[in-house]
Amino acid sequence: MSSDTISSSKRVKPGSDYAARVATKLYGIDAAAVAVDGYADPSFILSTDDEPSYVLKITDRENEQLARLQNAMLAHLSGRSLPVAVPLLVADAQGRGLSFSTDEAGNECCLQLLTYLPGEFAADLPAARPALLRSIGRGLGTLNRALIGFSHPGAARLHQWHVQKAPEVCEAAPLARELRPMVERSLEGFERRVVPALARLRRSVIHGDANDHNLLVSARPGRGLQASGLIDFGDAAEAPTVFEVAIAMAYFMMRQPRPVLAAQELLAAYHSEMPLLPEEIELLYDLVCARLCMTISHAARARHSAPDNAYLLRSEKGAIELLRELHETEHLFFTASMRDACRLSAWPQGEKLSDWLSQQSPSPLLPSLHEGAPRILDFTPGSEDLGGGIAPKSLREFEGLVESLLRSSGAALGIGRYAEIRGLYQSEVFAQEDSDEARTVHLGVDLFAPAGTPVSAPLEGTVHSFSDNARPLDYGPTIILEHRIDGAPGSFFTLYGHLERRSIMGLEVGQVITAGEVFAWIGEPEVNGGWPAHLHFQITGDMLGKRGDFPGVARHSEIAVWKALCPNPARFVGLADKDLDANCGMSPVELARRRDLCLSPSLSLAFANPIKVVRGRGAYLFTEQGRKILDLVNNVAHVGHAHPRVVAAIAQQEAQLNTNTRYL
Repeated sequence: MSSDTISSSKRVKPGSDYAARVATKLYGIDAAAVAVDGYADPSFILSTDDEPSYVLKITDRENEQLARLQNAMLAHLSGRSLPVAVPLLVADAQGRGLSFSTDEAGNECCLQLLTYLPGEFAADLPAARPALLRSIGRGLGTLNRALIGFSHPGAARLHQWHVQKAPEVCEAAPLARELRPMVERSLEGFERRVVPALARLRRSVIHGDANDHNLLVSARPGRGLQASGLIDFGDAAEAPTVFEVAIAMAYFMMRQPRPVLAAQELLAAYHSEMPLLPEEIELLYDLVCARLCMTISHAARARHSAPDNAYLLRSEKGAIELLRELHETEHLFFTASMRDACRLSAWPQGEKLSDWLSQQSPSPLLPSLHEGAPRILDFTPGSEDLGGGIAPKSLREFEGLVESLLRSSGAALGIGRYAEIRGLYQSEVFAQEDSDEARTVHLGVDLFAPAGTPVSAPLEGTVHSFSDNARPLDYGPTIILEHRIDGAPGSFFTLYGHLERRSIMGLEVGQVITAGEVFAWIGEPEVNGGWPAHLHFQITGDMLGKRGDFPGVARHSEIAVWKALCPNPARFVGLADKDLDANCGMSPVELARRRDLCLSPSLSLAFANPIKVVRGRGAYLFTEQGRKILDLVNNVAHVGHAHPRVVAAIAQQEAQLNTNTRYL
């Protein structure tokens, strides 16, 4: 996307014959010219000896300053060690980097000859995988770092694709009626958060259009597909530096099954080369949404002015779909995810909330069961509490198992842990349409007690919302209280799930519930989603726009964000944080990175997406997600994993001697 105006695309453009002639006349190159699809300024690939060798760009003479800006940027970058190549400028026969001519229609124009960069357009490939996203982020971060201190008179411009012009561009666009509210919602966030910050942001000259049609990809030995080239500097301008990565994120989140995860990969690599400031990260959500709105708006204009030009509409569908998904994600969750990708505290307010909570003396949640030691239950895959890896076949069996564990320990109260990866969540209810990673990490605390057990408020609060989430394996009747506090974050929320229906009868939003007041009762399996009778209690610092419901189980890959939003509720059940936090550990991705640092490359992994195994039993291995895998690979086919006689023999030997091979 280049040129300052959309209208220039209406002018009669020079043809391939003209391009071939001026290549010979001005540059002494005998080449065949083929036109390249473009937004405004015509470009041609020049092939010599049947191989692409150069790109000839033709710009209206009125945009000479823009052409000189591009040349200056390329000259500034030439000779620098960049992981993503940029074209080299080729001088004409008179040694000029910018040539002038009159095209077939009599228009004066500027000509630039650039080296041809090999590779495939990222847009022509399936959605970018993590390694490719990281290479894109590193490439852009290195580019922006190289451009620090570069300046040019032609960079001081606000063209039609400059993100700063998003409100103006979108307001004037002939948007479809169903798209207007979505765009206006995005621009409201832009006006509220981005516009007041513009004067404070770091600025530099940026490429301004690192989309999937401008980034080239090539296979690299041992690394797979990597970003190899960046073309088309036609949208270069001075701007807040953070615009660069936000623009790239907007395009490379499209077509992704998990856009936020894709953005994290790209941003983490960018940040490693060009560290962002916290304020810049805070604006990424609005900047990405603004760029998507501009893509939608320009496509709407193009549909009226050039309906047959598919190039102008190429990103519209993906932009609409991604913008809708981002609106469901919410600004806070997206920002927390990006902070986590940059190795910052995901939600700084969460630390303040945890500090405040640690100073409170909450009333007992279940006052009738306050006395006596509870039984801490272990529901992780492979847990002995779950039969050594064999998860219950039904909720009825699970209920009997919990009752048996409580009975054998003499405890009246069972506690299911916080941040625990559970193999129990095998139903499609916990599956994700956009990923093969299910929700398996528990975000609250479960208090297993008889149905009808009264529930009291640990702190004074007001009813924020309530609902009967009556689907199988859901919460059933649910109440959410809001608690006001002095200082940041101003308030927090407590959720009470799996209640009796009478708990929400007669309840009113805004109703005051005093500390210690009984306001709910634990429900039977018939009304609480089918689960054994228990209270799910959870704290969250923000409701993410939800009412009457809130996620109680999360994906492991997102756990850092969810733990920041939903702090450990140990103090509310009379335990220390360490006793309740199951510490779900490193994700497979994190563990693989750690493994690469600590172990020799000769110790290879067996799969492209390595499996994190936490237990073996019999003929099966169990993943941290509770997935049961028949093992036909390891040397256990004869007796199986954890055979009692083998375990006993190993234990006996370890008790007697464990040394190295230097001795007989």
